[in-house]
Amino acid sequence: MIKNLIILFASMAIFTNAILGCATVNSHMKLSSRSSSEVPKDAFAFVAVSHTYKPEKCLNSVDHKKCSEIIGDLPPIVQQGSGSGLLVWAKKTPIFLTAAHVCLDDMPEVFDIDGITIKIEKKIEIKIMNSKGKFMNTKILKVDEKTDLCALHVPKMDAAPVKISHRAPSVGDKVYAISAPHGIFKPTMTLVFSGYYSGYGDRWHYYTIPTRPGSSGSVVLDKNYRAVGMLNAAFLKIEHIGLGAGYEEIIKFVSSIDDLN
Repeated sequence: MIKNLIILFASMAIFTNAILGCATVNSHMKLSSRSSSEVPKDAFAFVAVSHTYKPEKCLNSVDHKKCSEIIGDLPPIVQQGSGSGLLVWAKKTPIFLTAAHVCLDDMPEVFDIDGITIKIEKKIEIKIMNSKGKFMNTKILKVDEKTDLCALHVPKMDAAPVKISHRAPSVGDKVYAISAPHGIFKPTMTLVFSGYYSGYGDRWHYYTIPTRPGSSGSVVLDKNYRAVGMLNAAFLKIEHIGLGAGYEEIIKFVSSIDDLN
């Protein structure tokens, strides 16, 4: 049993991709308006996330003695993943907007197996790669797990933020998304996808935009390249349908961020 626990931790200590079921603003800030005919590729954010989980201490359990004997031999668990995001205007400040499940994790704080109970120490590191290929450290400003939205701090801006649209899309409106599916992103290459807004069903809005693992957090844009939604999940067997947050959810979320930088 002890050997199995060590093997379990060791097997989990690997690099994995985050998948879909599928500041005070500094002097670099740009206030200029964006062209409604130019893809805002310089505002795209490749989100790289690293979660480290270390066995911190043994908690009271049936086999507390055995836990004390092996806890020093248990390796840390490291999980790495990536998602997509975009530099957008919130109420009074720019943010990197992405999906909540890109920012968060589902690892329990207490690990319990075969009578051994261990408290887990968690550490998260989130970095943004901008269109110039430079990684910047960032941190979570606000998360809404219900709508699967996450706002990240903007340490430095080299691009003008994208604005939120003044109106919601109608069924049949053409929409766009800049994404990094499967982590595919280079400073010299930008993947721009297009499709149509297809309405609302259950808890999600539907977009006929190719969506795969790594597309999570892609902000959906209207014909004027203004934000109207997000890709948060995908049908695994139908890759040309993305689902996620809609216009009202985006508006409500960004309006709640009042210069938290």
